[in-house]
Order: sequence, then C-alpha cells, then structure tokens
Amino acid sequence: MARARFTEVTTAVDGVKKQVELCFFAEGTGTYSAGGTISNKKCSNSNNGDGWRLGAATDYATKYVNDITVVDGTITATAIGGNGLSGSTYILVPHFGNAAADNGIIDWQRDSTSSCITNELC
Repeated sequence: MARARFTEVTTAVDGVKKQVELCFFAEGTGTYSAGGTISNKKCSNSNNGDGWRLGAATDYATKYVNDITVVDGTITATAIGGNGLSGSTYILVPHFGNAAADNGIIDWQRDSTSSCITNELC
C-alpha cells in the first residue's frame, strides 16, 4: 500500500515541474551544455514572474505529501512520516537534452539520492 500512497507524491510534482519550466523559459537557463544541469536562483519556492508562480514548500502539502521544495529549479518532494512512507524524498533535477544545440527540451531526471529508491517506493 505504501507504493500506492507514494504515487500521490510523484504525481504532486507534475504541476510544480510545469511552473519551474515556465520559470526557466521566462528567466533563462544559463549556458547550454548537452546533458548538463539547469539552474536558476529565481526558480525557487515563493518566487513568481510573468506567467509562473512557485508557492511556499508547504503550499503543496496533501494527505501524503509533507512539502515540495524547489531550489534553483531542483524539486524535492517529501512524503509524510507515517503510513509506511517514512518521510521519503523524490528529487527531480532538470537537465538540458543531449542535442548538439539547445532545443528547449528539459530532461527531468530522478536524483540517485532520492530516499524513495532505497525505500522501494519509486
């Protein structure tokens, strides 16, 4: 059942990803490097701009989501401590695609330090 509950955590990230992507498109992604990490300090919790808004981390809390933190574009969703979820984290890091030139595609990759991997929830 814990895996089923954790899908609420992974699904909750989808809307946040869209807002981070809009932030990158509006505020910039830095110098293109094929497969490189994308980062922008403006793309963090409690910031907003033309057409995008990132709420406070606890604004995203639900029955199974404790919070969703966004720092420079990297998203960390943290589950609640109970119901077998053990406060597991699901971390998504934005990367440029592997094309020869920047084609505007953001490749979201699950970070290997996400504790949901060790806890066999994601």
